[in-house]
Amino acid sequence: MPNTTKSDLAAELGITRARVSQLCKSGLPILADGTIDRTQALNWLAQNKAHFGVRGETAASRAAQLLRADKEGSSQPPKQLEAGSDYGEGIRYDLDHWETERHAMAPENAKETVEEIAAAHKVSVATVLDWIRAGLPCVRTGNWNTGEGFILHFHWTWSWLQSTATTLHFNGEHALLQRLRLNPYIEVGYNHDAHS
Repeated sequence: MPNTTKSDLAAELGITRARVSQLCKSGLPILADGTIDRTQALNWLAQNKAHFGVRGETAASRAAQLLRADKEGSSQPPKQLEAGSDYGEGIRYDLDHWETERHAMAPENAKETVEEIAAAHKVSVATVLDWIRAGLPCVRTGNWNTGEGFILHFHWTWSWLQSTATTLHFNGEHALLQRLRLNPYIEVGYNHDAHS
């Protein structure tokens, strides 16, 4: 299969281009020229489904479906999904599957340290500490200078990043977005200009 772009991959997966960029920051392979090896990317998504929890369920399932169609040599690929609100999809999933997914969202299941969250999002410990100072919920607090002892929740972190980034973007707080390194988390499915 030929290389693809972030926009084309996003359209195939039914997610936003910004979400593809976030996945690249989390390890989705990207080539030096900025394009993506489609097959390699789909395999990565299908194999890393558990890493993204309920928020990655749709993209990972779609990737597996596309891989099956490629393997079967289907001349008619599965219907292309329309890119929309990836964040909204996650919320709908949480509402529809709360009974089976509530354990994943429970505070007692949180185990991520500041260092692990920093590594997962490819930012510094200092940036994660700034997120905490700006309101990122934590299960347990720790040392505000080093981050030692803090326990964070992966799902809470992801939700806070997207909602905070989108709110700051909507309110024109571009300097604050930059300071907190939140630009990759803006939910571009929402068109601010259409609502101005």
